[in-house]
Amino acid sequence: MANDVVGTWRLESWTVRHQDGAVSNALGEHGTGLAVFTADGWLSAHLTFDEPVQFAPDQAATYLGYAGRYRLVSDQLVTTVAISSIPAWVGTEQVRDVELAGDTLVLRPPPVGAVRHELRWRCIA
Repeated sequence: MANDVVGTWRLESWTVRHQDGAVSNALGEHGTGLAVFTADGWLSAHLTFDEPVQFAPDQAATYLGYAGRYRLVSDQLVTTVAISSIPAWVGTEQVRDVELAGDTLVLRPPPVGAVRHELRWRCIA
């Protein structure tokens, strides 16, 4: 699977499933994202949002970007963050459950309480 993620990916959707069953779109109508996975193990991801998103208790923003070394471990993508618009992420490992089918990549970060996030990407190069 490692070679299958190499390329440039455009974010198609970021859905949020809430505890009450409601589903929302984290990006808004005009939000977008790109992620680049290199063959030598680097990831750079950039996302924009229509409205500020609360990333931490004291941090809301309309942009999220981070980059670092990545590796695939079983069905998880693990990124060791070297730089990030969220300072608390630098030096941490960000883990995402991963599904890959053809030119579609689905990433699911760990739940935040009962809230689940799902990011759906399409390979464009």
